[in-house]
Amino acid sequence: AAVLTKLTRLSPLVWYLVFGCVLANAEIIPSEGTQFLSVMGDVGITLVFLACGFEESVEHFVDGIKKAWGIALFGAIVPFFCAFGFSLAAYPDEGVKHALMAGLSLTATAVSLTMLALKC
Repeated sequence: AAVLTKLTRLSPLVWYLVFGCVLANAEIIPSEGTQFLSVMGDVGITLVFLACGFEESVEHFVDGIKKAWGIALFGAIVPFFCAFGFSLAAYPDEGVKHALMAGLSLTATAVSLTMLALKC
């Protein structure tokens, strides 16, 4: 991913996603989640947020909120409602609780991916 990032000048996040899709579809890595992968995913997200928190100063954080609250709000609300609406439309028998979890999980993913893409 690092080599392709330098060649294309795209975020390494793009290449992580591409490689993950290719490897999962080629069945080189598991496409179904396991308990281990779920726990490791939670640990990884926690470490990303922790690392970004250590690098951030309070003054810089407050200035960033003042400048980009609309973008941040849009980046959290849109993924939530897209996943919530799609879940209700595609799986109506699962109910609202299932749709809420789909919306929350996509929102958490979108926020953490944004933090990685912006390099905190």
